[in-house]
Amino acid sequence: MADVALASSGVSAPPSRDADAPRPRRPDAPLPDLATPLRDTWQDLKQHADAGDAGAACRLAAELEFCDGIRQRLDSASAMLANRDVMTDLPGASNEEIAARRRALTTGSERLLEQSRHCEGVPAFSPQDRVRYWRSAALGGNVAAMRHYAVGNAFRMNDTLDNLDALRVYRSEAEAIAQRAVAAGDLITAMTLASAYSPHRRGNRRYLLAQSVQPDAGRALALYLYVQQRAQAGAPLPEPMQRRMTGMIRTLEADLSPEALGQVRAQAARYPATAPLSPRERSLLTYVDRSGTTANINRQDCAGG
Repeated sequence: MADVALASSGVSAPPSRDADAPRPRRPDAPLPDLATPLRDTWQDLKQHADAGDAGAACRLAAELEFCDGIRQRLDSASAMLANRDVMTDLPGASNEEIAARRRALTTGSERLLEQSRHCEGVPAFSPQDRVRYWRSAALGGNVAAMRHYAVGNAFRMNDTLDNLDALRVYRSEAEAIAQRAVAAGDLITAMTLASAYSPHRRGNRRYLLAQSVQPDAGRALALYLYVQQRAQAGAPLPEPMQRRMTGMIRTLEADLSPEALGQVRAQAARYPATAPLSPRERSLLTYVDRSGTTANINRQDCAGG
């Protein structure tokens, strides 16, 4: 599997590091405690991320995404609380039900305010900053970041025009980064890439990874067979997912000649073995099966390397 290089996308390499710049952490070095306010870890994370530390870049990007999400949810809750029409426009609702809705929204807002304290005192950042650190972490080999970036989750609909240049770069390298994540044993990316390759999963809504690859029944089938084999190594998959995956495999098998099927099965056997899925990985795998994309990673996922 060819490595993805900065130069391949037309982006110039970062300047050489200053002698006094912090060295990247050891691969096994822990990231800051999640409970530590971001203002107390910001400078350290940024210095190490800018020095090429993939784990720090992943964590910094995830922190930025977390804080931006909190801000957006607070803005939405505040607007709803301020809009009496929204709070009372419940046809047939009693005064008690309306009051209960307001209390629930107020409680949720208070919870968000508590979470937002984690982000107080942090310098302003842009959508381009988030994408840049996700990409840096992915190119640096952090598996969680490779998944998040390759499937397109680093890009937000609200920031599309801010990231047009970055999207052009993404389109040229997303497939290769996804393949690297699969080679590292990430079944969630494997499932997402299989869906992107499949000629039968390209409907009206095509997620970014599906827009970045060409349909390929053989590659899709090899990945589905790999995921099916490895996912069944632990607890059984949910029955609905089993049926959907079996149906997709049979549909793809019908597209291929016996000779091609032999090559596909050989390819599926060459993918790396992985440990049994954790409960979270199993949940994410089920989500991919339904939607063709995957959920965002959490801040703690960056510690996985």
